[in-house]
Amino acid sequence: EKLDAAYFSSYAAHLNSLYLSGNKLTDAELAKKPFGNCKRLETLDLSSNCVERLNETAAFDDIPHLKNLYLFENRLSEIGAKTFERCKSLVLLNLSDNYIGRVDEAAFAGLENLEEINLSRNRLTEINQKHFSGCKKLKKLDLNFNCIKKLDADTFCNLAALERIFLAENRLREVNESHFAGRCSGLE
Repeated sequence: EKLDAAYFSSYAAHLNSLYLSGNKLTDAELAKKPFGNCKRLETLDLSSNCVERLNETAAFDDIPHLKNLYLFENRLSEIGAKTFERCKSLVLLNLSDNYIGRVDEAAFAGLENLEEINLSRNRLTEINQKHFSGCKKLKKLDLNFNCIKKLDADTFCNLAALERIFLAENRLREVNESHFAGRCSGLE
């Protein structure tokens, strides 16, 4: 339930991966930035905890080499604009199995190295082109099991690297060629 940077101080300089899944960590604990001394950390697993909010103080600001971030099975309801602002090295972001109903259009801005986003099993009702516009290397986008009703024709515009889109079990009434044609050159 409590997480202190002092726990990692003796080996923080060499720590590459940290798995803290299945605990009772909260957003209050993350707001204390307990990973600030873990400068080499590339993988952080905070899945299956009690995180409800990732505030603008961004618990991940001081982890410059973070590539894999697992936040699935928490209690997140929204993702704000600056949540991942300083996570420029992120390659994989798993936010599945939460209660996310809203993602700010700038939430993933600047994440140019991001290759995979998993937002499945949430409560999203809409997505648009602005949500992923900065994700130039995005290859896999999982939006399965949400409440998405409509896709704009330009939703996947500018995602030239995109290979896989998962949209199963949503509330889509129409999907046609215009949603994908000429926009996702790598789509399988």
